[in-house]
Amino acid sequence: DRARERAIVIHAASYVDPRLARSQGRIGRSLGCPAVRPEVARMVVDQLKGGQFIFAWYPDQDWLQGSAYLNCKSAQLASLR
Repeated sequence: DRARERAIVIHAASYVDPRLARSQGRIGRSLGCPAVRPEVARMVVDQLKGGQFIFAWYPDQDWLQGSAYLNCKSAQLASLR
């Protein structure tokens, strides 16, 4: 929510690496920004720069079951704007 105000941007990051993920069990930290492999960063940004939408979440079962976004509760979504 409010990504522009919060300065959340998609960016390339060398720590987004399948080998690091396998060896460490995770990738590095971006503090909220979606980080992608440097090799695909330009393609991803070019695909999204026209006003596309990214939906990202942590697979928490309580959130998944109660999410207005995933369960199409339009009245609840309208109140979140």
